[in-house]
Amino acid sequence: MPGPATVVGQWLQAIGLRQFDRRDELARRLSSPTTDDAAVAEAACQRAARSYFGPDYDVRAVTRFAEQLRRATGEDLGGGQMQTEAVIRAALRRA
Repeated sequence: MPGPATVVGQWLQAIGLRQFDRRDELARRLSSPTTDDAAVAEAACQRAARSYFGPDYDVRAVTRFAEQLRRATGEDLGGGQMQTEAVIRAALRRA
């Protein structure tokens, strides 16, 4: 079965398969994504946030998750703790 044809599809697949080196290489190729790539990444973030946090989440759970993510990756994810929380909260509002 062939894999995803688009860079964003390959990036999402690498995330799901925990292929971190491949994910990072593909992320560099997404540094200036097309409109379609951005829409796919946004939809994936919304779906993941909704699935993980559920409809009646505690707002403090987002802060805890962002802290755990930062510790697990050892990175600030491009914008630090507050930016990570803002992205997650935005995804939850749209979900």
